[in-house]
Formats: sequence, structure tokens, C-alpha cells
Amino acid sequence: MGALSGIRVIDLSFYAQGPFAGVMLAEMGADVIKVEHPATGDPVRGIIERWGVPRTKDVNGRSVHLDADQFNRGKRGITLNLQSEEGAEVFARLLATADVFLTNLREESLLKMGLDYERLSAANPRLVYVLTTGFGTRGSDAGKRCFDPIGMARTGFMFVGHVEGDPDEPRYPVGSLCDLFTAQMTAYATVNALFVRERTGKGQKAETSQLGTMMWAQYDSVYTALVSKAEFRSVPWQQQPNPLYSSYLCADQRWLMIAAFQPDAAWRPLCEAIGRSDLLDDLRFSNISGRKEHAAELRAIIAQAMQEKTALEWENILSERGIVASRINRVTDMVHDPQFWAEEYLIEVDHPVLGRVGQPGYPIRFSDTPMAMQRVAPEIGEHTEEILREIGYSAQEIDELRAAGVA
Repeated sequence: MGALSGIRVIDLSFYAQGPFAGVMLAEMGADVIKVEHPATGDPVRGIIERWGVPRTKDVNGRSVHLDADQFNRGKRGITLNLQSEEGAEVFARLLATADVFLTNLREESLLKMGLDYERLSAANPRLVYVLTTGFGTRGSDAGKRCFDPIGMARTGFMFVGHVEGDPDEPRYPVGSLCDLFTAQMTAYATVNALFVRERTGKGQKAETSQLGTMMWAQYDSVYTALVSKAEFRSVPWQQQPNPLYSSYLCADQRWLMIAAFQPDAAWRPLCEAIGRSDLLDDLRFSNISGRKEHAAELRAIIAQAMQEKTALEWENILSERGIVASRINRVTDMVHDPQFWAEEYLIEVDHPVLGRVGQPGYPIRFSDTPMAMQRVAPEIGEHTEEILREIGYSAQEIDELRAAGVA
């Protein structure tokens, strides 16, 4: 039984930012009901390709949309035309059974649909109303549309993490990071509001945004900009003043990261590990100042030594000597790394279309209320009849709703 077992979440959100928050709540045991329009569904279903990777996969004549699949796993699915009077009535009955209303629609649209916080809270004072936006709900930019790269652009994130290339040229780190970070913040906000409700008996409105999340994700950099009036500047590894805090190419053409934040303590173990104890008597490298002054020479010595073994071998050798080091994985390497499977950060599931397939697992471990994948993502409207029956609709009424294009 998950931590949120017995909690019902109505998920009226689209693309990734809102839906992935729903995934996290579902993994914690909540009954998350994804609401989509019967004709069009979530617009994410229309994405054909992202960053060079097709978003549909066909297996034995059946097709699965990968974005819809990953951003809606664990949920049940219902279709409703909320623009119709009948659809709005059904949705109101559904909301009456809810603990949480999750949405990333703009407030202007929610107000027109009668789904603003004031109205829903009046009807259900225990409802936790969760709104996630691009720019927040106050200020001159409230209500502006926002997608993943825009949240990064506005918050300075596109200038973070540059090791190679022009540090004054913005870059877009792919992988929906802004959407996913904001979704995690949204799930965090939801759980907090539910905890307060357990204490007070009253729901409340919780808001998150891409702007706020991506600012917070750079806490160290933002603090420095505010207090020191300066920004961190990335330095290529070849120019790092501390060669013991750098990356090196190894014999298997994979990279190793050495992170000796205390280079004096790591100096002797490193020399011994690479078979160069003679360096301990080299006056150029006798202290941190000397190693900084002669960084290029020392880096060349270490780089040559790294060519003698694989990245994994060096990781083990250095770690045994107390030096923090790790192979540098690509994502395609990481998904085969046994440590991730041991911790269930990666899992395997039986998918009705894809078969036995790997999936991202759970970044949190609870001893008594473990996270778990409840089900694969629903097909559009897969549980419509099931959910309508739960809120009191008869078979005949459901048929009438379908015939009218409401459900």
C-alpha cells in the first residue's frame, strides 16, 4: 500500500509538466484519473518526433505513443467533452469524489470553464487545488504560455553547465528537464497540501511554475548572483586549475571523472594509484599552488596514466584509495549500469504492446509504503465506463453520453 493510497487525483493537464506530477502521485499509491477530450486527447499524442527520436513504436500491428505512455503511467483514463453542458456536469460529479485537482491550464481558461479555485473550493472545502504554470499567477507575465525551453531561457539555465564551447552561447539541454523538474516540485507541493489537510481538515490552493522551479534548481548560482553580484563561469577541463578535479579519457575510450575536492589529501593516493610515486618528490607538484601553476603538465601525466586501464578499472582503483571517482555514463550506458537496477531506480515491467521493457523506477524508498507502478498508461478513455459507474452513472446513461460525444 502506497503512502497516498485512498487519495483520488483528477488530472486535467497536458504535455509533461502537469502529467508527470500525476505519475509521481500515482507511484505513491494515489488513484490518478487522467481526463482527455474524446476526439483529440492530450496534445502530447500528436508529437511525432523529439530530438531525433520517433515518439511512436509499432509492435505486432499495435502502436504505442511513447510520450503519452511515459507521462501517464499508473493512471486511469477517462474522456469527457468539458465544453458541453453534460460533460461539465459529469466532471462536477467526478470532482466531488476528488481529494486533489491537478491542472496546468491557464487561469483564464479555468475561469471560463467554472474550474477556478474559488468555485471548486466552495463546493468541496477539502479539495487540494494544484495549479502549475509557466510564469506564475502574478506580475505582468502571468498567464503567458510557456514550454520547456522557455522556462530554461528566462531563468538563466541555458547558460549553466557549459564545460566545452562558448560559455556566452546559450544551450538547450534536451530531455524535458524544465517540465520534469517542475512536475517534481508540483508533486512535492501536492503532498505538502495533503499533509496540512490531514491536520486542519481543509484543502488549499498550491501553485508551482517553471519560472520558480528553474530558479530554485539553480539555488547556488542564484544566491551567488544576489550576494556576490557575480556568476559562476564554467571552465573547460583542460583549463581547470586543479587537475585532480577533472575528467580523463581511459583505455576503453570512456571518460572518468575525478572529484578530489581536497587535493592535498588525495595527492599521495593518486600518485600511488597511477604508479608515479616519484611525483611526490617533484617540487613542481609539492603543494596545491605548484600543482595549479603546473596544471597542464600534471594533467598530461595523469591523462597518459589513464590510458593504461578502463574507466571502470580506474574507478575501482581510485575509490579503494579514498579518491572520489566515477565513470562518466551516457544515458545509453546508464541504463545498463547494475547499480541503478539494484536500487530499483530502473525496473522492468510487462507492457501490453512493448512486451517486457525497462522503465524508470523510483528515486525514493519508503520502508513501509513503497512506491510502485500501478499500471501502464491508459489508452485514451480506457477506463471511462469504469469511472462513470463509480460515480453513479447507469449503463444506459453512459451509452447516451457516448452517443452525444460527451464521453
